[in-house]
Amino acid sequence: MVAPVIANSDRIVSYSPNASAGPFPVPFPLFDNTGADLRVTLDGEVVAGWTLAAAAEPGFYGSPNTYTNCSITFSAPISGALVIKGRRAPRRTSNYEEGRGIPAKDLNVELNTLTAIAREVRADVTANETLNLAQQIALVQLVERADDAETRLDGHDTRIGEIENNLVGAPDNILAVLAQVLAAAASVQNPDRKFVVTSPPFNYIPYSSEAAAEHPSSLTCDTAVRQAAEAANLLGGIVYFPPGYYAIQDGLDGRGLSNVHFISDNAHLIPKPGRLNGSDNITRNNVFQFLNFDKYGPDLDKDYDPVNGGYKNKNVSVQRFHIHCKNQNGSGIVVDGHFGRSLSAIETLGIDNFAAIGNKIYDAYGNGIVAGTVDPRAYDENGVRVGAQNPIIEGNEFYGCLRGVLPQYATALAPAGITGSVIQVGSCIDGRVSNNYCKNASGPFLDRFNDPGLKVFGNRVEGFGLYPVGAHPDSRVGFHQHVGMVRSDFGMSDHDVVNNTFIGTGGVFDSGAMTEFFQTGQVRTPGPRRGRYIGNRFIRPSAGVQITAPAIGASGEHYAHRQPSDIYTYPVLIQWVGGTNVTFLRKRGVGTVPTIELPEDSFAAYPAGPNKSLVIYRGDEIVMNYSVAPSSWSWFVVPNIDAAAMYFHGGSVTDHPAQCLDLLVRGNYIEAPGTMGIAGVDVSRSRFEANTILDPGAVYGARAIQFGAAIDQAGGGSSDNVFSGNHALDRRDTSALMQGIYSDAGPRNLRNRIVDNHIGAGIAASPTIPATTVEFANPFGCSCIVTVSGGTVSAIAVGPAGSTVVTGVTSGPVVVPNGQVIKLTYTVAPTWVWTASAVVETSTATTYISRNFGSRAPTSDLGAAPSVPATTVEFANPYNFDCNVSISGGTVTQIAVGAAGATRALGLTSGQVLVRHGEVIKITHSSAPTWVWTIAT
Repeated sequence: MVAPVIANSDRIVSYSPNASAGPFPVPFPLFDNTGADLRVTLDGEVVAGWTLAAAAEPGFYGSPNTYTNCSITFSAPISGALVIKGRRAPRRTSNYEEGRGIPAKDLNVELNTLTAIAREVRADVTANETLNLAQQIALVQLVERADDAETRLDGHDTRIGEIENNLVGAPDNILAVLAQVLAAAASVQNPDRKFVVTSPPFNYIPYSSEAAAEHPSSLTCDTAVRQAAEAANLLGGIVYFPPGYYAIQDGLDGRGLSNVHFISDNAHLIPKPGRLNGSDNITRNNVFQFLNFDKYGPDLDKDYDPVNGGYKNKNVSVQRFHIHCKNQNGSGIVVDGHFGRSLSAIETLGIDNFAAIGNKIYDAYGNGIVAGTVDPRAYDENGVRVGAQNPIIEGNEFYGCLRGVLPQYATALAPAGITGSVIQVGSCIDGRVSNNYCKNASGPFLDRFNDPGLKVFGNRVEGFGLYPVGAHPDSRVGFHQHVGMVRSDFGMSDHDVVNNTFIGTGGVFDSGAMTEFFQTGQVRTPGPRRGRYIGNRFIRPSAGVQITAPAIGASGEHYAHRQPSDIYTYPVLIQWVGGTNVTFLRKRGVGTVPTIELPEDSFAAYPAGPNKSLVIYRGDEIVMNYSVAPSSWSWFVVPNIDAAAMYFHGGSVTDHPAQCLDLLVRGNYIEAPGTMGIAGVDVSRSRFEANTILDPGAVYGARAIQFGAAIDQAGGGSSDNVFSGNHALDRRDTSALMQGIYSDAGPRNLRNRIVDNHIGAGIAASPTIPATTVEFANPFGCSCIVTVSGGTVSAIAVGPAGSTVVTGVTSGPVVVPNGQVIKLTYTVAPTWVWTASAVVETSTATTYISRNFGSRAPTSDLGAAPSVPATTVEFANPYNFDCNVSISGGTVTQIAVGAAGATRALGLTSGQVLVRHGEVIKITHSSAPTWVWTIAT
């Protein structure tokens, strides 16, 4: 048999597949059936994931054999410039025995093998010789275009460098990459690399879905956009949309792109009704989708190479579009264990340097803009980055986004799911979310996770929408999703939240997740670390929107939070005017259908706030009793009524403690938050400085700043923090401020410093308890906490004189606002202790409190005064504060204060002296005096 000859042609073939797996024929003989003699590249990069089909020529024996009719097939569809090149490594695999003739067929195989290798070498030499001039010409053109692109595209376009590298360092890539680039440039004659979408706009009435529905599917812009994007992808460029309205059929496909910028002159994109419903995560999901599911991480070998390193897809932007998402809905969502449906205006996966700039997005269903990766971790187990590099979401506007829940986020508390967020970023490295505007969102403004280095600044968030956000009316808990917030469940470090403004919505909620679950990559992840939260403004973040209230019925009438038509899943604030002896009962979990009821005896007393208000949650039922009915009442939906303006949590769970560390929370302005101004759980080594907190606790008593431990376990708690220069005031006549700065009683809160804060006036002594049912006016110039204990008390009421409200408790702390009264009903008089709404530190650990205006406490706050020691005996300050010691009586000849063993005589024999924390006092006396210890202000 005659062996196939080696033709006078190069052993190379190229293809341009578009989402095809092959087979791709190999039109030259091979001498190995494993594929080792082939070099396969896609867009200039060597690729794997293919198999070789090769038919051996009959009649040959020995090694090597000869294979013809060969082809390769990929395991998944590919797109791009595919080059298959013979690249046999010179080697001898045959050996002929002495004394045996060599058949011609064996000689032919040997000669064919040598000739094939020679052809391959000659092709490389010829490429270097003949393409040298073309390289020079192309490089000159590329540099000129790069200069222009840098000006127009703000430095995002790096494909030029990639082509230069291919031209200089890899001649075998030139046949595919350079040939396509020069052919495209020659055919298009487009030196600006600006590819205009050829699909004509249509006549469209804004906010009218009928026009898009009637527009023929054959004239939607999906195909034209993809064609323009593929042309721009050859060398990088702009996909340009002229002004007008463009119908979208199945979303604009941006997979596999690099150095492509979608830019419009305020073009309007309108999805057709019924298409983007979540039924398919690729074609029926987002308006713009750049979902590169096939790339789980960046090229680790080239991560620091700005051209070839990182994710294969990079430098893509979407700029200056109006994206109308009213026709998106979740009717087709199936939770199928694959990738979730975001139902966004724009979603990206696996793109470095993505930017969304200057877009206006209306009514996005699930999310507004999502920038992320398939692997949710920022770094893998070897410390190599997985997060996408440097996403930029800047100068966009969002209106009425987050119109429904996403079932892939379902939990036991929210079985139907919860919303996405207006912006979602994760995982990423660095990047910024800046100068965006958001109006009336029905969920969080920004959800970020595993985003070290992300900067969030200059954003403005206002109001909230009234769409469902995932509450569970039958769960007997008050779960609901807060709105307008910048939040994170895990994985934040070295990040900024700076100079953002929230009006009638919003807040910061940053936590950790020490459980193992898929979004963390099964890695236990602590709360935020080394973050800066500076200069943010939270103005009435608990504000509500009034809804129709039911008519006030007879005393004993029942009312439920199911109105109207179950559309409100937020809590409801009820405020009333007038009335006498107005009290409430409540029970939880009555459901959304009136027939689902719990036994009548499950109702319990439900105290109102100090300003004739209370909060009920979806599924609550209440009973209002009175002797004289209120003249009116109002109902408001209040999504953030039970949220602090700024909340930090380490994420601890049992046996897995974690802490937020090294935070700087400075210069934030907080007005009328739902509960606390700033709250921290398991937060250590952090500074809380110069924050202003006004009117905390929109309904019930709240602290300006509160910190503590989630669980009493080693490694948890809030320690080594500094709280300084903060300003907390309650300007309301019906104050709800309980304390200025409060630490819980857990033993894990150690070595905190609370200094130089301005809270309010202190209290010298508690007044005498009045007779039963006698109203007693708050005699101090600030709101107070009155702790009632002992005796036989049947009721405690608080409120304006002549119009008190029964609190529902018979002991414990109650808030008596400045200018209001307290009334006790008892048969045996209790005792009470009045304290100012100032610093209260209940931990027995080594916290240091000093120079806080309004933090001076009576002796009872420090416990019983210690006994006066024997003459000349040094007595150490037993408290965690600087203290004033008032000395009187006895026969005293000298008082000395200072360090142990080194006291200094003060020249005093009575009066008030300062004994600092850690110092001692020594009294020389012949007859012991009395003394009183109080916290120094």
